Parts: sequence; C-alpha cells; structure tokens
Amino acid sequence: MHVALLFTDIEGSTRLLEQNAVGYARMLARHHGILRSLTGKFGGREFQDAGDGFMMSFPDAPSAARAALAMQKEIAATPWPEETGAPRVRMAVHWAESEFREGQYRGAAIHATSRLLGAAQGGQILCSEAARATFEQEMPARRLGAYRLRGFEEALTVFQLDPEKVFLPLRAEFARRHNLPPSQDAFVGRDQERRELAGLLSPESAARLITLTGPGGIGKTRLALAAAYEALDIYEHGVLYVPLAGATHSEELFGAILRALECDPHAEERLVDHVVKLLAGPPTLLVLDNFEQLSAEGSLALRLLLGELPNVKLFVTSRTRLGIAGETDFPVFTLRVPEEGETRVTEIGRCEAVCLFLDRAARVRKDFVLHSDNASAIVEICRALDGMPLAIELASARAQMLTAEELASELREGLSHRDAAGEGGVRSGLQLAFDWSVRMLPPDVASFFGSLSVFSGGWTPRTAAQVCDPEGAPHARAYLHYLLTCSLVQASEHAGGMRFVMLEPIRQLSQEYYPDAWRRAESRHRACFRTLASRLDAALGTADEGPLVDEAEPEISNILSALEREPSNQDRLFSAVDFHDFAYHRSCNRRLRALLTTLRPEGGEVRLATLARAWHAAGALDQGVRELEDAEKAYRRASELFRENGETNGAMSARFNLATLVPNEEATKRHSKFSRKRCPCFAKWARRVPASRLF
Repeated sequence: MHVALLFTDIEGSTRLLEQNAVGYARMLARHHGILRSLTGKFGGREFQDAGDGFMMSFPDAPSAARAALAMQKEIAATPWPEETGAPRVRMAVHWAESEFREGQYRGAAIHATSRLLGAAQGGQILCSEAARATFEQEMPARRLGAYRLRGFEEALTVFQLDPEKVFLPLRAEFARRHNLPPSQDAFVGRDQERRELAGLLSPESAARLITLTGPGGIGKTRLALAAAYEALDIYEHGVLYVPLAGATHSEELFGAILRALECDPHAEERLVDHVVKLLAGPPTLLVLDNFEQLSAEGSLALRLLLGELPNVKLFVTSRTRLGIAGETDFPVFTLRVPEEGETRVTEIGRCEAVCLFLDRAARVRKDFVLHSDNASAIVEICRALDGMPLAIELASARAQMLTAEELASELREGLSHRDAAGEGGVRSGLQLAFDWSVRMLPPDVASFFGSLSVFSGGWTPRTAAQVCDPEGAPHARAYLHYLLTCSLVQASEHAGGMRFVMLEPIRQLSQEYYPDAWRRAESRHRACFRTLASRLDAALGTADEGPLVDEAEPEISNILSALEREPSNQDRLFSAVDFHDFAYHRSCNRRLRALLTTLRPEGGEVRLATLARAWHAAGALDQGVRELEDAEKAYRRASELFRENGETNGAMSARFNLATLVPNEEATKRHSKFSRKRCPCFAKWARRVPASRLF
C-alpha cells in the first residue's frame, strides 16, 4: 500500500548534548511536544522515536507536507532554552509503497526517506517528486534538481517546501544525467570557439538552435562534445547526445532521441508525442550529430521540437545550414597552422594544428616531442594537411613507425600529385592523408578495409568476418586491430562486446577508393542481414526472441541498407515482411513502409502471395503510427490481392484489421496494443504458408 512518510531529526544534536546536557533535555522535551501535537492534528501517527527525531506516517502526502510546514512555523515561534537556542530541525516527505509489518513500515520507501532526510540542511523541508506530484496545485515548492542518494542507482528529483527560504547546497551528489560518449583523447585547441559556444549554450542566451557547420573531417563532432561536456554544470541532468549518421527520415530522429533516453516507445503514442512528453520540464541541451542527411523533413521536425519544448536548446552538427528561422550558424574552420616563415619553436608549438599533431603522435610514441630539428617537418605536415583535424589524426598515427621528416617526405610526394591534378581546397587535405594512409596498408588489410565501408552504423568482429572475408575469418580481428592503430576505424564496448565504426568521411572515401571490394562485400552484406531479419521474424513469440532482439537492435541501419540495395523486388519485399513486426514501433517504421510498397522497374516480378503480405504489413506499420487513411488503403489492397490469389484466410485477416480502423480514439488505442503483438489470425495462418508459395 502507498503511505506518506515524514521523517525529522535535529541538526547537530550530539554537539548540543555534549555542550549542555540539561538544556538539551529541556529543548528536546519541548521539541517532542510540538511535533507529536501537530502529527495528531494532521491525521498522522508516530511509528518510531529516533531520539532526536521521528518517523511518522500520514494518510496522504498533502497532510504530511502541511504538518511539516506547521511544525517549522511552530518551532520558529516557540521560546527555547537560552543555552541551546532553537533546534534546527530538518524534515523529509515521501510518498511511496511500503509494507507495514510488526508495527513498522518496511521496504525501499523507508530507506529513500532516510536518505532524503540526510541530504537536508537544518530547518529545511525536502520532498520527493512522487510526494510533490500529489499536492502540486495546493502548496508552492521549489525544484532543487536531481540528486544521487546513497544506496540508490536512480537519481531522485528533490523539491523544497517553503521555497522562499535559502539554505546551503544539499548533502548529496548532484546527478547530471547525460549520455555523452567518453573521449579517449584530450581535446586540443579551439579555445575561442569553446568560449563563444559556452555563451550561446547558456540557458540565458536567446539562441535556441545552434548549428555547427563545416565539411566532413573538420572536427564538428569533437567540438560539439567538448562544448556539451562544459555545459553539464548549467543543464541539470539534461545533456543528451543523439547520433544521427545514416538517419534519413524524421521518424528516425525521434527514435534516436528515445534510444538516447533509454526509453521504449509506447504502443499507443506517436514517437514525436512521446519525445515531447519526456523532454518537457527542466532545461535540456539536445546535441544532434550528423544532421545533414535528414534534409527538409528533419528541419520540420526541429521546428516542431522548438515550438513544443521551450526549455530545450538544440545543438546541431551539419555539413550545411538548416535554414530554420532563428538558427545561429556557427561555422567550424580548419585548425590554425604556423605562418609562412615562422621558425621559432615556441611559436610553432602554440599553433592548434601542431598541438593536435604532437598530442596524437605522443599517444603512439611517448618520446615524440617538438624540437628544433623536427619543427620544420611538423610545420610542413600540418600545412600539407590544410590544418584538417581528421587528416592530422590519420597522419599522426604513422608516427609510431616514421620520423617527422619521413612523414613529411611521404606527404610531399602525395602533395605533388595533388597539385599536378589541379586539386585543392579543404577536402584535399583529408584526401591526401587518406590516400597516404591506405597506400601503406598490406594488400589483404586494404581489401578488408574497403569491404568494411559497406556497413551502415557499425559492425561486430563476427559480422565483419562474415561479410568482408569469409575465407579469412580467423584474421578479421587482427585486421581490425591493425586498422585501429592507423585510426581508420574506431571501437567501443556495446552490450558486452566490441563494436566498430568508420567515421562517415572515411567511409565515403573508402567506397570511392575501393569500389571493387565494396561490390564484392555488398552481396554478402545483403545475405547476412536478410538472414538476420528472417531469424528475427521466426523467433518472435518464442524463447529466442529476447537474444535475437538484442542482436538486431544495433543492426537496424544495416538491415535497412541491405534491403534498400536489394535488386530483386521479390527478395526485398519478402525480407521486408519478415522485418516489419520488429519495426512496428521503432524509428524505422516509415523507412521500411516505403520498401514494402515500392517496386523498381528493373527489379523483376513479385509473387502475388508476397505482394499481398507486403501490403498487409504496410497497413500494420501505418496503423502503428496512426496514419489511418493510409492503413485503410493498404488493408484494402491486401484484401484484394489475397482474394485474387485464392487465400481466403489472408483476405479475412486484412478485412478484420480494416474493421478495427474506427474513428473512436479509445478503440484505436485498444487495437494498437493488440496489433503490436500481431494480428493472431494473420500470424498463425502465415506461419503455415510454405516459403515456396511466397517465392
């Protein structure tokens, strides 16, 4: 059962007792009389005397809060012994479920209230968010923020009753909730940009949408993360990093935000409505990385977020401006390189490009430092790479085996080829570093690396071996380790295993540089992830569902990319039907829906049975996001195709789903919950259809 708890104690009671035991006894007796009298007056009861305080229960949280306010008021108005003065009584109010056994309340609620009391200052009344929600309209309270209480993993949002009073900070760790990825390297340079961003990101700044713009490899993501880390102190538990590489639909934006919040979508709620509900409240900084592929549709989604969430500030990285009213464009430029003719080692060492090169080179070779003998070579390297951060990262990885002079000589040769071809500009520095890096790869590793560009959203060592080099699978981990040392791929731990990713600028260059390796891997990539979609469909509703869902979640982008590249209409629709159940309430709903209803002229014929199931699945996806008019059309089309193919049960299933599309909101919600588990008659019947009939 739920109970309202009010705990109290006297701050510094031990010190008061040691100073004057007689006066302390008189003070304590008067204190007990006040608290016990007011407890009964507000309908509460004392269930434990803690010596210098009480544990009390009340029928509801408003009664407990009113009792606490009355107690503090009476304490302030009462004359106290001169030798002790007025006691500084701290209090905590909580509303939670608790078990009453052997004359005591027991369970987590007791511990939470005790920890909340321990965080309070003398004279302060704290209450939990659960308690505050029950009397929000009756009594004013001030939100103090989210705090981590000892023994509890989840942070607790804390409020203070009697909000006009000012106290010292709580005796608890302030919880700054964020999901910013940890950096393996120190952030170097861009001090001026970080100062300017600190001003723009401040909640007091009028800027609501700040866009870091610049070409790939310029360092937008690193700068955004550095600025976001520095903003943690001003956004109480509200800095959220949302990677969007590969996202092409606004629905994927909202789904990515939900994943960043570690929230599952609600069956009866649109993704955008769920996001708005979760982010409404305290000031939040939303970092949206690699936004450029979302184009106009993504800009509409940002306008919606800006309109619905006045406390949210959007911090976006994109190769181009978004063109939204009120957008603050913050262009990111290359790092500063030494001026022409500069020979002073001290001045050279202050340039940002040189600082980055030295920092990264020292990571792979501890004795690598700037001195008069290598200064000119390092300057030449940084200039050849145009001060491009990603290019410098690639080049510095080679300092493990080459001196600065040897690095400069290698790049000088590549630069002469670039100039002869008439190339130039910012991208050329990255192109030069990339060309030079991959030329030094052993042939087998180079082919393996080129094949990796087929992945979208990363890969595991197992899938890399399966897709890139099935015959050389035992060498896959060794190849990945080699590429890591060259800074061509990155790795992080995910769900107990390692997952690898290629930065998008490098991935695009790899596809251009190794088209044959990409083409060879592409068919294996499609086969691999079509198989995963099929296994996932067969496992739904069985004991294997959980592990396979965990395996499929990080591979959504790979599965969709594989289906989008599938040349055969028949194979694409068949696999998309397999995947639609998993995608029903995920951010890939609309992207998959397009695959189910699009036939390419060069893709060949589709069996009638497969086409009917594709339209039926499209209707389910439409219904999942409440596109009811589209769902009706899809179900009608599916019913016609099933009848044309002589499949009575399929037609009945489509007509049944069509009948649920009523304008009654409550009926729609009920059907949404039902449909999430799949239409039973369609599911059972479809399982009995041999695959040969679909193919």
